[in-house]
Amino acid sequence: MIRFQRSMKLRRGKKAVQWAKELTDYMKAVHGTTSLQLFKARFGNVSAIVWVADFQDLPALEAWQLKVGADKGYRELVKKSFDFVIDGSVEDTILEAV
Repeated sequence: MIRFQRSMKLRRGKKAVQWAKELTDYMKAVHGTTSLQLFKARFGNVSAIVWVADFQDLPALEAWQLKVGADKGYRELVKKSFDFVIDGSVEDTILEAV
């Protein structure tokens, strides 16, 4: 199993969290990413949010990334975040089950 994790830090405000939820719902509906979950930090850096999705293997993750990258609707949703995502804070991590 492969776990994809994307984290970022948001400027304070309800609009940012609403956007993150909107993006999550869009990904589930359009791309069938049923394992996708959105998390918000409770302690530590409370401006952090994290998406986590599980895939069978690396080829499945790569196919999903290519599909998402070509999706105009996804790119439009990402553009909405430019005002409240802190520059340089986006980080992707790929984990492999052992």
